[in-house]
Amino acid sequence: MDRKTIRGFAGWVLMAFAVVMLAGLFVSRADAAEGGCCAGGKPDPKVLLRHTMHKLWAERGIWTRAYVVASMAGTPDASEAMARLQRNAEEIGNAFAPFFGMETAAKFTDFLRANTVIGIEVIDAAKSGDKGKVEASSRKWHENAAELATFSNKVNSHWRVQSLADTLDRQLSMTLEQISTRQQKDWRADIMAADRSLDVMMTLAEGFAEGIIQQFPAKF
Repeated sequence: MDRKTIRGFAGWVLMAFAVVMLAGLFVSRADAAEGGCCAGGKPDPKVLLRHTMHKLWAERGIWTRAYVVASMAGTPDASEAMARLQRNAEEIGNAFAPFFGMETAAKFTDFLRANTVIGIEVIDAAKSGDKGKVEASSRKWHENAAELATFSNKVNSHWRVQSLADTLDRQLSMTLEQISTRQQKDWRADIMAADRSLDVMMTLAEGFAEGIIQQFPAKF
């Protein structure tokens, strides 16, 4: 990987973390101005939940991006990025546990881990240019997304099946676009695809947070 590519990726990662941290800070300050953030010296649970979800889903986008870059460049950190993605799946599942219990949280983790494995298959197939494998792995992704969306809706009816499945599918599209643009060495388009991928993750984060808030109003 050349130095320019490394600097570009490092800058994107730093920007992504900054977006998440600043978003949480601005939301907190806005709520504080309204007396909602720290009433009685306690943080607003809505702010904390949204911050947690945005952080976890942003990290999912960041480490997916890290795997794409490392895998395309053939560097050994690809395996570490993959391991970090699997740990992220567990972290997201754990974030659901206080609301839905450990058994349901474990099922979320299983779905997300499967999603990670399939995503790696898609990335590797696309990198090799094997269209047949890309199509087969993409079908598995769509099936996983549909199953996760259906399961989520059963757990919380505020999480709409079609909306969640469509958003997960957009995540796949943005990942494939990053691979394609990197293969073409179209770095500007590659960065734009990475930005859109982060937008998709923020949509997922906000949707999950809002659904929890709506289902458990007494907790907020």
